[in-house]
Amino acid sequence: MKESELPGERRDDIDTYDDEDGEEVDDEAEKNEVLSVFRQFDTEGDGCIDRIKLAAILKACDPVAWSDKKINELFRRVGTDSNGRVPVEDFLAWAFTAGSSLTRPNSAASTRSSVSAAFPPALPPRPAATAPLDELHWYGGRWAWTHDEGFQEYIRKTSGIFASLTDFSRLLDSAPEHQFTLLPGSIWEFKVMDKMFGPKGKREILDVSGACEDGQHVAPSGEEFTGTKKAYIEDKTLVVELIGAGRNGKHGHVRMYMEIIDNKYVNTVEDQIRGIRGSRVFKKYPFYKFKNKTGWTVELTTPGMTVDVANGNCIFVDASGKDVEQEEATFTLPDGRTYSGVTIHAFDSIRLKDDQFT
Repeated sequence: MKESELPGERRDDIDTYDDEDGEEVDDEAEKNEVLSVFRQFDTEGDGCIDRIKLAAILKACDPVAWSDKKINELFRRVGTDSNGRVPVEDFLAWAFTAGSSLTRPNSAASTRSSVSAAFPPALPPRPAATAPLDELHWYGGRWAWTHDEGFQEYIRKTSGIFASLTDFSRLLDSAPEHQFTLLPGSIWEFKVMDKMFGPKGKREILDVSGACEDGQHVAPSGEEFTGTKKAYIEDKTLVVELIGAGRNGKHGHVRMYMEIIDNKYVNTVEDQIRGIRGSRVFKKYPFYKFKNKTGWTVELTTPGMTVDVANGNCIFVDASGKDVEQEEATFTLPDGRTYSGVTIHAFDSIRLKDDQFT
C-alpha cells in the first residue's frame, strides 16, 4: 500500500466482489451491515460519529491497516462537520465508491464477516427504570451493595481492556457502597467506597450536560483508560460513556447506567464492542430522619456509633451499619440532660423535643 493510500483503495469501483470463500458479495448488503454497526455508536441519533468512536470501529476491524496516521488521512479526505464529526453517509460514500470498504486492505475478506466478528449482535434491552432519577440522591444518597448479576463474568471477559487483574480481583472481593449528591448546576457527585478506594472513597464529579472530557480517566468501577468520558441523563437513567484505549492499548467503548429499578439502585456496565454486560445491585443504606426541635445540637449514641444530630426539621443520619434495622439509642444535650432507652428504627422519622430530656 502506498503511503498516500488508505486501506482498500486499490479496489476497482465495482458493485460486487468475491469473498474469501469465493462467494459473490453485494456491496449494498455490505453497506447496510456497516451502517447498522455505525448506528450502535450514534448515541445522539443525528447520523454522525465522532473521531474516537470511528477510530475504535476501524481498529477493531483491522488494527494493522488502520494506524492513527491513516485515520487522520481518512478524516481529511471524508471531511467533518463543525463539531469535528463524520456524517455516516459521507463515510459510506467514500468507503463504497472511492475504494474498498473497511476491512479489505490486503485481501478479499468481506466487511460483513469482519464487522460481525468485531461487533456482536446488540444486547437485549435492559429493564426499564421504575422511579425518578432523583431518588438516587434522596435521603443522603447512600447505597449498600447486595449482589451481582453477571458482573463477575463481565469482569473476567473485559479485564484485559482497561485494568489489571490485581485491581479487578480486589474489586470482586469488595462489598462497595455508592453515594450520590446533587450539586448546583445539575452537577452530580458520585462516590465509591470499597476495598480499592478505602472508607473515604473515590469522589467523581459528573457534568450531565453531555460535554466530552478528553484525557486520563478512571471509571467508577476502577477501570483506567485514555480517551473521552461523557455523562448525560437518558430518561430516568444517569449514563456515563467511556471511549478510548486501556493500559494495553486496546480500544474500548463502555457505558455505565445508574438507575432505580424496583426500589433498588442498579449499576450496569456494558461493553459496546464485545456485546456483554454485568450489573451490581444495591439497597438503600439505612438512615434516620430527625426533627430536632431542642434548639441544640444533640449527641446520639448507639452500641455502634456516636454522632451529632444538628438542630433542624429534616436531619438525616446514617445508621451504624448497612444491615441495621433498629438500634437502642441515648440522646444527650450539651447541658448533660439525656433522653435514653429509646429504640430507633431504620427509615423512621424521630422527633426530639426539650421536654423529653431529664
